[in-house]
Amino acid sequence: MSMKRSLTVIVKPTLACNLSCRYCCVGHYAKHKRMSFETLEMCIKQVQSIPGKDNINWIWHGGEPTLMGIDFFDQVIALQEKFRGSRYIRNNIQTNATLLYGTFLNFLIDNYFKITSSIDGPPPIHNLTRVYSDGRGTFDDTWKVIKSAQKRIDSIIASGGSHPGLSLICVLNKSNINEIDKIYEFFSSKNINLKLNPLINIGCALDDLEGLGLEEHEYGTALIKFFERWFYEEELGISVSPLSEMLISLLKNKSSGCQAGGTCRGNFISIDPEGNVYPCGRFDGVPEYWLGNIHQQRLQNIINSERHIEIDNVRHQAVADSCKACSCRIICSNGCLFNSYLNKKNGGKKDPYCESYKMLFQHLRNAINKELKKE
Repeated sequence: MSMKRSLTVIVKPTLACNLSCRYCCVGHYAKHKRMSFETLEMCIKQVQSIPGKDNINWIWHGGEPTLMGIDFFDQVIALQEKFRGSRYIRNNIQTNATLLYGTFLNFLIDNYFKITSSIDGPPPIHNLTRVYSDGRGTFDDTWKVIKSAQKRIDSIIASGGSHPGLSLICVLNKSNINEIDKIYEFFSSKNINLKLNPLINIGCALDDLEGLGLEEHEYGTALIKFFERWFYEEELGISVSPLSEMLISLLKNKSSGCQAGGTCRGNFISIDPEGNVYPCGRFDGVPEYWLGNIHQQRLQNIINSERHIEIDNVRHQAVADSCKACSCRIICSNGCLFNSYLNKKNGGKKDPYCESYKMLFQHLRNAINKELKKE
């Protein structure tokens, strides 16, 4: 399916959460708001009425979206069917999983939700950052649900059915960046697709940058170390993002994946509990990136607005000079717009992990060339 005919919609029905993770991206933003049925209906109706968007990828995010309860997601399914038309619809939920058990978990699996949760490594590592408000670690509660979900999904597939499955996110930060071998050994035995994200300096992470923040090169160094074990492991069949996307990009000589897509506009949109629209979920609550509200304007008009186009153009103009001679540009497409916004010391031009990506691309390119010479 063409990217232009696809739309990824990140919906945050609540910004509240039952955890107090040390690097929470929501931070101290107003967390009491919850999406009303009226806003939910308007959101789904308007998204699934946009001409030319035949493939809708819904990501239910937060906060912690499961705080909305099973009835909310029952309404989601009913409204998606009501306004489906001929569109292909996928649902993903990003959850800490601590509230997902029994009927709720089975409901999501039975309705083909892809479930993504966060595990930062084995228990002693995970429990350093992903905690309840009283400081207790969340590993046991999260992993119990992940194992139950994996068992149920494996059973569906074994009986001839299909399911989008599970995936995990590991946030690399100062507390675990030097534990890559332990992180690799933990995840390599789980047979679940993995995404290795760098800490983003927003929300609660700003309260402890000295304890959690990464230097520009540390993310790349860690990914190279992980790659050296993953790439040469014959039995390991899991996808590891962003390594998998980077390998595809190098082989095809074009960008691949969200953060290297070149533009959010037309491909991604985010809607908060009150119907406010932003270029992607990371920008939620940033006033200068507010695009409009679905209660006041049609979403199609918001997406095609001059303001949305201007945001895109200003960033591309800003990086034109600094990136135009870079050999990685065709692969990274100037990096992530939001990461650039955070990079104040560079005038908001470059992705702060630019150096990490460069060293990683070169390492992967050398590995590919080495393998090709063997044939």
